[in-house]
Amino acid sequence: MNSLLFLKGLLIGISMAAPIGPISVLCIRRSLTRGHHAGIATALGVALADGFYAMIAAFGLTAISSFLIHNKLYLDLFGGVILIALGIKAYNASPITLAQPIRSSGFFSTLIQTTLLTLANPMTIITFVAAFAAVGFQGKHDFHDALLICLGVFCGSGLWFIALSSIVSHFRHKVTPAILTFINKLSGFFLIVFGAYFLFDALQLGFRYFFRHS
Repeated sequence: MNSLLFLKGLLIGISMAAPIGPISVLCIRRSLTRGHHAGIATALGVALADGFYAMIAAFGLTAISSFLIHNKLYLDLFGGVILIALGIKAYNASPITLAQPIRSSGFFSTLIQTTLLTLANPMTIITFVAAFAAVGFQGKHDFHDALLICLGVFCGSGLWFIALSSIVSHFRHKVTPAILTFINKLSGFFLIVFGAYFLFDALQLGFRYFFRHS
């Protein structure tokens, strides 16, 4: 087993997850309002999506990547609408001081929702291709090598968001209703902005497609 490949994948997964984006905002808010289990569900959802896109990049599944990139317009629309809906819900949410326990059905629905939302950005495939090339993983590799680096990506992405959720959950009991109200509105605002960006990107793609075929 090439442990170095796993370590490279782990570092790529962490570096892909670290920048603050819509999923980070969701993870923080869910950990505060719904507890650590909701944060873990979010973390696993991101890790599954990142692992899936890493596999497409590592195994060179051009048919799938081409299909996803060519349908980016619809994925942007989906991601934008969902993010704006979540942002409005967060902005108008009533503050609570203690997280409500999340049921098993809620755990899986949160996981699936996060996975689909993360998959709404197929350009991640290109980022993984560039990241793999940067660490020397390019050209022909056998199945086990590709699987190992993808497993590293999955673990790195998941560990980052689990750590983020754990830190936020640790301080949850010290958050006052006033602070939580502010967090709700701030996170809601950023989710709406991210969603609007997705929709704007979809609008640009739609105009390009229209003028190209008109």
